[in-house]
Amino acid sequence: MLEPLTVYHRSELRTRYGETDQMGIVWHGNYLYYFEIGRTELLRAAGLPYAEIEARGVIFPVIETTLQFKTPARYDDLLYIHTTATIQRSPILHLEYKITRKEQDGSETLIVQGHTKLAFAQTGTVKPIRPPQWFFDALMTYAHRSQNISAS
Repeated sequence: MLEPLTVYHRSELRTRYGETDQMGIVWHGNYLYYFEIGRTELLRAAGLPYAEIEARGVIFPVIETTLQFKTPARYDDLLYIHTTATIQRSPILHLEYKITRKEQDGSETLIVQGHTKLAFAQTGTVKPIRPPQWFFDALMTYAHRSQNISAS
């Protein structure tokens, strides 16, 4: 197995009225929720829904996050959540995010970018653990299936 393994996924989201503030702009805290959608959908696409991961005794507490706001998203915007995960044999899962808005002409405008770091931890004890082999195997299969693999 070559390391680190990097995989990518794009999720789609249309902003809802309840996610906006009085100015009609998506409230800044919702972007962390959008990051979670990207992370969850990347894992689901790799055949690793969170429920299955947790059933196997692994949880992912968030230990770090950053957000850099570029331009506001508004009600009913079509957003793309671009999620890139880098997996190594360390107890940290590093994910990068770019959220873009689809424009009328088909181009995309960068709304926000950032990252999260999550610990691989054992359910119950929250003790850090190394990523299990089945986790690598699922992501490697996804990377080959989707033709979006980068390993060094």
